[in-house]
Amino acid sequence: MEAYGKLPLSFEANQGQTDGQVTFLSRGSGYTLFLTQREAVLALTPATVEATGGDARPSSRHLRLRLLDANPAAPLSGLDELPGKANYFIGNDPTKWHTHVPTFAKVKQSEVYPGVDLVYYGTQRDLEFDFLVAPGTDPTAIRLSLHGADHLKVDEQGNLILRLNGGEVTLATPTVYQELEGKKQRVAARYLLEESRNSEDRP
Repeated sequence: MEAYGKLPLSFEANQGQTDGQVTFLSRGSGYTLFLTQREAVLALTPATVEATGGDARPSSRHLRLRLLDANPAAPLSGLDELPGKANYFIGNDPTKWHTHVPTFAKVKQSEVYPGVDLVYYGTQRDLEFDFLVAPGTDPTAIRLSLHGADHLKVDEQGNLILRLNGGEVTLATPTVYQELEGKKQRVAARYLLEESRNSEDRP
């Protein structure tokens, strides 16, 4: 299981195997990630919550990550195509099967804000996403809205803790750096919780 958890995620292009709003999906250990132009939806299975110390419930829980005031038409594209393909043979009607679905190691969403791209990647146990900020761009434009958690807090280590169904999902402390003369230099960064602007937004 430890070795499995270190395997890289693969992202499937949606070719009809899931809801039409989804552009890419990825299946990890205890969760499925759906990427749309508007948001990223993390569907957690009951076993995932139970493993973190909560009580499992019959249905999955969903965490929705949305970028506030972002480009609603920011396109998604697969990066680093993998040799493996996904195949779906469901039911007896071959016209509803989906075969040779391409998979990718990463998914990039371009220009979510002016001068800012978003890249998803990770392993079976750890989903990661990077914001790539062009020189001269103001990174304070990046604001996240999270839906589906019962409670949010930033712990002493700077991690963002999301509680749901008695379990926890952790967004690790942001790692931020800039390249100067070919060298990476760390930049101080942290999560800042704000009051929800309305019932649809919870930063």
